[in-house]
Amino acid sequence: MVTLRDALAAAVGHHQAGRLIEARPLYHSILRSQPGHPDALHLLGVLESQCGRPTMALPLLRRAVALLPGDADFLGNLARTLRAAGQTGAAERAFARTAALDPAGAVRQAARRRGHHRRQPADRLSR
Repeated sequence: MVTLRDALAAAVGHHQAGRLIEARPLYHSILRSQPGHPDALHLLGVLESQCGRPTMALPLLRRAVALLPGDADFLGNLARTLRAAGQTGAAERAFARTAALDPAGAVRQAARRRGHHRRQPADRLSR
């Protein structure tokens, strides 16, 4: 039997390799088993955003942030997706919250806002 951890590792592996079509159903499978899995919500939201579907990504990212409001990575990805969806004010507020949670990462977040140094999905899991 495949564990949630194994399924998430497989999904992240596909995601990192750019096999988004293969990663998506694995994230959905995890969420069917555990609807409030913050990493699966977050990473599926990132995937949807990467596929140019911010309106599909935002509810997922918002749920992930609601579950782990102190996670600067979740907030940063929410902020970038809000910006992609044209919600500039909400994006700036989310970027400010991200910087407040991770002052040392404020410079890194500013670079990300400009589209530089995008983080791989598994970076969050390696912490």
